[in-house]
Formats: sequence, structure tokens, C-alpha cells
Amino acid sequence: MKQLILGIARAGTHNNYLLNEDTRYISMFGTKPEVTFTISCGHDKLIEKISQLRYNDADPSSADEAISYFQRITSKLLQDLKYLTIDENDLSPLHIRLVATPLELAQVPFEFFPCPENISEGKKIPLLAHPDRIISLTREIRQETEANYSWPHKPRILFAWAQPDPKMPVPHKEHQAVLEKMVSHLARPKKTIAYPEPNLSEFLTTIPHASIEAIQQEILHGQKEERPYTHFHLLAHGGGQIKNAAVMEFRLLLCKNNTTDKIHRVPGESLAKALVPDNQKLSPAVVSLSVCDSGNIGNTILPSGSVAYQLHQAGIPCIIASQFPLTQSGSTILIKTLFEKMVNGYDPRLALYETRVVLKKEQSHDWSSMIAYARFPDDIDEQLESSQLNWRFDSMKVSNSWVDHIFKHWDEFTKEQMDELFLIIKNKLLHSIEVLEKMMDSNNESTLKPQNQSEHFGLLGSSFKRKAEFLFRWANLNPQSSDGLIAESNAALERAKIYYKKGFETNPFSHWNATQYLALQAISQSIPDSDQEIWSVTQFMATRDGKTLKDQAARIWAWGTLAELYLLKPLNMPGSNPKDDQDEINQAMEQVQKIAASDKQYNNAKESMARQLERYIHWWPKVYPDTFPPKLAANAKMLRDLLPPLEDFS
Repeated sequence: MKQLILGIARAGTHNNYLLNEDTRYISMFGTKPEVTFTISCGHDKLIEKISQLRYNDADPSSADEAISYFQRITSKLLQDLKYLTIDENDLSPLHIRLVATPLELAQVPFEFFPCPENISEGKKIPLLAHPDRIISLTREIRQETEANYSWPHKPRILFAWAQPDPKMPVPHKEHQAVLEKMVSHLARPKKTIAYPEPNLSEFLTTIPHASIEAIQQEILHGQKEERPYTHFHLLAHGGGQIKNAAVMEFRLLLCKNNTTDKIHRVPGESLAKALVPDNQKLSPAVVSLSVCDSGNIGNTILPSGSVAYQLHQAGIPCIIASQFPLTQSGSTILIKTLFEKMVNGYDPRLALYETRVVLKKEQSHDWSSMIAYARFPDDIDEQLESSQLNWRFDSMKVSNSWVDHIFKHWDEFTKEQMDELFLIIKNKLLHSIEVLEKMMDSNNESTLKPQNQSEHFGLLGSSFKRKAEFLFRWANLNPQSSDGLIAESNAALERAKIYYKKGFETNPFSHWNATQYLALQAISQSIPDSDQEIWSVTQFMATRDGKTLKDQAARIWAWGTLAELYLLKPLNMPGSNPKDDQDEINQAMEQVQKIAASDKQYNNAKESMARQLERYIHWWPKVYPDTFPPKLAANAKMLRDLLPPLEDFS
């Protein structure tokens, strides 16, 4: 995504200033000349108009005047910032990074920026909610260190809610339902129940009647388990508290420890200490605050800033908050749209834009209240590509676990349950395929960068292979539909072969894709003369990676490739000496033994190897009885016996 960095500074300390029409600021856009400008609004006027943005049930239009005022102010500001221009011919997504040091500017609702005339076609459209132009704005605090962290691909959400004043309820049931729904497709089924239900505990923990102590304790617990929370969502009310010099600061209205109805007014600093450990890499990457005024500075005399500001300053990479009150329905829409996309590996900048567009359709100004403090690493685009691919790989493993669970308890289901479960699993598999294929453009070429294209095609191949296996297993249990299911299964297997071949053609160094293509080609037909040398090239690359790569996980995957290559050699190299077959099997066993002896953190590779070997034993000999050599199944079983049962990996 393209980005435009807008830096704003002024002389003096960052706090202790009030917004003043005579104060001159300096804006900087990369290497463009500096621009000096003023903001035509005094601080008293700013506070007055912001107070009018609070919802008034008696008069729904009470905020209209304030909205118009800020639209005029920001329209003039957009003109003064002459290098903040939007090219009408460039439709690519744009991320505007607002890096403003003066604390008084944090209260200016830049989110009201109107669209420039050159892209508005005469319509009054907010810049950040243009239905046809993806433009996202985040705020940022200047910090000494670089943004160096890994964007999470496997979420673990901590949801905390508090309503210590019964007269001030919060929609915790609605938020809980939304969060449960968004992680349900990520979860494996509960082992103790025959009819599968998602085990949500791996991805979602809830703290009801939350206190700051309970939040900190759970954050530390996640770190000790070596499963730190990646996302934190807080639902509560905000309130003011008078500090010295009669200055108002906003507080989070949480529960006092071990109570449900006593208010504890918690400052942002305390929440920051609870969420950010000494090792910042273990803190949540995303914090969302469904708390009215959590993005409200409240004052510029005391230098604390808003809750969101303080969390960002403490090292939280991405904070979503509200700079004035949200409607309760708006808070639910926000989490449903924004959080769901982030949890599913979506680009957070695109998620912000799409959430604003959805909120803009409501009869409220919640779309402008949403504020984001974010500081993404320089390689965020590359990280997101890898994260999305890893997320898809994990989702396929989850689908496998549902298939295994269903077949394990098959005799316990009624006919109606069987039909229902068939559709559930098939839809899970189809969803994985659809999402991956959406990442392809109309020319059927991956929109990913070259280094990830091969992985993309490989995941598509694996998705079709899993679909084919599920349909085949289902056909054996449904004789009346067997012919149609087998035909659909075989078609999916052919698609898998095509995608695996695309994978290694895109990246010749992808020995995993090459091996999967060779396996499907060899067992279904025969290896064409033109492809016979692929075995030797793939074996060379896998041997090199298995010995030289520093990443232990990558080395283990290379060992798995070698084991399968040696297993397949008699089929891929028809002219080889039969006496050499035992040597090849011995080499395959050596590779599998190394995989089996690896640490449990590499169970993904072990499970993948075990499942692949079982296909040689139980599935493919039945699909291709005329071409599949019996000895191949026997050799595969020898290798499979070296690995633990599948149940050990769940």
C-alpha cells in the first residue's frame, strides 16, 4: 500500500500549549519543502464544538452544527497542507500517516477531512469514507526506536468488560457473540463431544466485571504459557476526573478488584503497565477500546495524553479508540467489521477504511469518532502476505481436525446430522479455496509478491487435495452417492496437481511443490520424459536446504521432502536399478527418523508428514488400483510407523 507521511511540529514542548489561531505549525512531506500553517480555531472553541459531538437523545441533530464546523476547519487545513494531495488518476490504496508532536493537535478531529474537489465529483464525501477510494489515516507518535515486530497471524484475544454502575450497562453479550463467531471457524472441535463444537478457549478468553488487576494477571498468564495475547478488546465506559489545576483527565471506569459494582477510575498509564511487559514483543499487537472518549486528550496542560495516546507511547503497535462517544450499536458494528478483519489476517489499514465506510452508512457520526494510533513495521506489506498464507495453512489444519473428528464419531450421528456435517465440512474446505483464489487476479496470476507466489499456489494445491480426500472418504460411507462424490474427488485431485506444478514453475527452488506434483503425477499416470529430471533437481535443492538452512523448521520441511522423494524414486525414475530401491527406503527412513526426533514445536511438520504417508497407505491405492504399486504402500507404512499417531498432534 502506498503511504504518505505527514509530519507536524512546532517550537516548544509538546504539551502545555493551547490551540491558538496565532500558533504557527510546520508540516513536512518527505523531501517536499516545509509548509507553515495555522489552524483557525481557538482552544475554547475546539472544546465547545467537541462537546457538541456527544450524542443527545432528545435532539439527534444536535451535533450537526459541530460536524459542519469541523468540516470547514479541516477543509481549510487540507488546503493549507498543499502537499497532501490525492491524484484522481491513481486509484491504488493510500495510507496517510499523521505524525504530530504537539499534543494540542491530538484533539483536532482530522478524521473529518473532506474529499478534495478533484476526487469528490462535487459531492460532500469524507476523505476517509470515500466509497470508491481506499484512503486510511492513522496517527503516530515520534519514538526513538524503530517499529520492529512480527504482525501476528494466529490470534489470541483477551476480551475484558466492566459495568460497575448498573445504570450504565455495556453491550457485553453482543460483543461476546461477535467475538465467538469470528474465531469459531479457527477453532478445532472439542474432543469430549461427539457432535463437533468449536473449542473457542484457544483463541478467546473473557474477563467479566474486569479490574485492572485481573487484566494484568491474565496478560502475564498468557506470557508464562508462552501463548501471549495478540489482541486485547476492552468494553467499558469512560469518565472524567478532576486533577490538579482543575484540569479534566479521562479515566476508564473498571471494577475494583474482586467486585462487580464498585467503580475504579483507571488512568491510561495503569492500563499501559498492565498490557505492556518488560519485553514489549510479548504485548498485544492490537488493542481496541470500546470506551467513550478513550481517544480524547481531555487537556494539554498535563502531558499524559489520551488513553490511546498513552498505550501507543508505551509500545502497543496499533490502538483503535474513540475520540468522542460511540453509540452502542456503533461499537458493535466497529468490532464486527474491524476486529474480524484483523483477526483473519486482513491488512489493518484496509480494515480501518472499510470499517469507516460501514459506519458512515449509519445515522450517526461514529465513523469520525473512530481513531487509530498505529506504527507499523517497514515491511508490513511483506509480513501481511506471509501472515495471510500462514493463516490459510492453519485453517486447512483446522479443517483436517474437523474431518478426523467426524469420521471418528461417525457411528454416533443420525442421518440428518450426517447430512448437516457434510455441508459444514465441505463449506469449510470451499471457503479456504475461495479465499485463496480471490488473491488471484483475472489473469489467474497471483497478486502476491514473487517470493510468496509459490507458497500461494502450493496452498491452493493442498486445499484441493484435502477437498479430494474428504470427498473420497465420504463416498465410502455413502454408497448411494458414491459415484458422484468419487468423480468430484478425482477432479479436485487433478486441480491440486495443476496448482502444485504452477507452484514450482513460479519458484523452481520450491522443492515442496515439486514433490507434491511428482507424487500426484506418478501415482495417477506416469512421469513424462520431460519431467523426469525434476526428481534430481528437487532432490538436490532439498538436500541443500536440509543441511544449510539456519531456520530449523525449514530444515525439517526439507527432510520431509527428501523422505517422500526417496519413497517415490522407483516411480519417478523408471530406469533406476531395482537393487537400489532398498537404499532409497533406508535414506527415506533416516529423514523421517530425524523429523520424529525433533522438538514438539515442530509438530506441524510431523503431522503433515504423517498425513501424507497415510495417503499412500489408505487413499491413493484405492483411487489408482491399476497404476499404484503395492510395494509403495508397504514402504509408506514402514515410514509412517516411525511417527506418532495423529491424535498426539491435536
